Amino acid sequence: MKAIAQFLGRVVRDPESKKVGETQLTTLSLAVNRKSKGGENQASFFDLEAWGQQGDYITQYAKKGDVVYCDAEIKIDSYQDKEGKDRKATKYLIKPYSFGFVPAGAPKNGIAQQTSESTEDSPF
Repeated sequence: MKAIAQFLGRVVRDPESKKVGETQLTTLSLAVNRKSKGGENQASFFDLEAWGQQGDYITQYAKKGDVVYCDAEIKIDSYQDKEGKDRKATKYLIKPYSFGFVPAGAPKNGIAQQTSESTEDSPF
């Protein structure tokens, strides 16, 4: 079994790509809304990775501020730091064919807006 997460959030900065061996690695940061105990909206930030052709697509079309959704496999890497301490890092690998954009006129939180003005304080 695999651990899977679903993300719906806003791109924090333009995606970045680099070559790792013969394959391209693209990194993407998302701000995702969550409710605090007091009921206020707060943002959580997640760094995601995409490899190969999917990374090329994301680099070409996703830009800072876009609302996107995707499924990602959760991967936990174990390593030792410079002092020899055991560490773990959580990575989110975007699953193939699961990346998409939310249309610009789509309602927020699945609820149609009655007016064009919004008083919400959120990253969305």
